[in-house]
Amino acid sequence: MSLKYKIYQERFLLVDVLNNTITASKLYEFHKSYRNDPKIFVVYKVLTNLIGADFKMTFDEMMDYVEVLKREPLPPNFKWAILTETPNSTMFSILVKEDPHFKNKVEVFSTLKASLDYLNVEFKENEFEDDDYVTMS
Repeated sequence: MSLKYKIYQERFLLVDVLNNTITASKLYEFHKSYRNDPKIFVVYKVLTNLIGADFKMTFDEMMDYVEVLKREPLPPNFKWAILTETPNSTMFSILVKEDPHFKNKVEVFSTLKASLDYLNVEFKENEFEDDDYVTMS
């Protein structure tokens, strides 16, 4: 399992990348890690890359995690693009998107270009490989 994130302060952007097997406990740890990053307060755009993620979570675990996400206040201009390709990561993404708390703030995409167009931000695919991500294994 690999979970990593980076905050691009000048772009007001959080990029997180989740690969391999994703369990509820690891997802909670990861969330806590980036929420405690002092730079998180500049972020109002989020790009989540779930390409390669394999969610090993029950529906109830996914719903519980959405409830945790809803505890966080969102800036008025907040936007979250979730890049996904597999059925279970798509299901998780749609659970987030369809929750009223995230109405008009979350979209689910299958291409990086569409995600970036939605966020109106510059980001190159090779930036997913930057060596200064904060990583959990």
